Amino acid sequence: MLDLNMDDETPFLPRPPTRTSPILTVLSVAILIVAVVAAVMSGLIYMHLNAPAPHDEYLGHPVNLAVAKSAIKAYRSGGEYVSDMSLLTAKWMDHFVNLPALEPNSTKTVIFDIDDTVLSSYDEMLRIDFGYIAKLSDDYQRGANMTAIPQTKHLYEKLIKLGYQVVYITGRKDFMRPFTITNLEREGLSTYTELYLRSEEWYHATAQEFKTHIRTMLVQEKGYDIVGSMGDQWSDISGAYTGYQMKVINHCYFIE
Repeated sequence: MLDLNMDDETPFLPRPPTRTSPILTVLSVAILIVAVVAAVMSGLIYMHLNAPAPHDEYLGHPVNLAVAKSAIKAYRSGGEYVSDMSLLTAKWMDHFVNLPALEPNSTKTVIFDIDDTVLSSYDEMLRIDFGYIAKLSDDYQRGANMTAIPQTKHLYEKLIKLGYQVVYITGRKDFMRPFTITNLEREGLSTYTELYLRSEEWYHATAQEFKTHIRTMLVQEKGYDIVGSMGDQWSDISGAYTGYQMKVINHCYFIE
């Protein structure tokens, strides 16, 4: 009779090696490949997000001037400027339309800048490649051929219908008065109460200083009630007695 009992001296026999399933092997390789691809993609994404912008190889430096000019041209010619200006002036229109109706002969007044607020110099800026030479600028203004900006002209016309007075305060020097009046008349912008240009004693003041001085005089000495100011520069609408501030879009230059 065969004895199946094993005593302590029976040698240990190792198990035969386990055979790995081919399916598990394929899955392991696939997971490894996915992990490698994910790591590579993560690196590429990081490099992309942290790469310098085109034409701006030196992070933190000013944008290249040629790139800035091209961006302005694209913004103006692609319809974005017109769209943005329309949205802005519609917002400003709503503000005034929703105010209480004015009494006849009201002293409530809106202040308007002129250059690149109601009259556009953009065509001239294009012609001289966005440069500035005082004599060329003066000659251009003497021509009195600047065109009205449609969106601000429409708001100007609406304000007059609502009974508001319009006063122009421009940084132009006083010898430009006749040419300025002619240009405003040509463009249908000649309904206004007063027109102020820089007199000689204000030639070297900042735009904000000059315009704040005129507004203060209008309120304190002439009894105007200034309820709004519009300009393409922050200096047009900063300081005392601005009322509701309306900043017209201008990416081309800055005046203090």
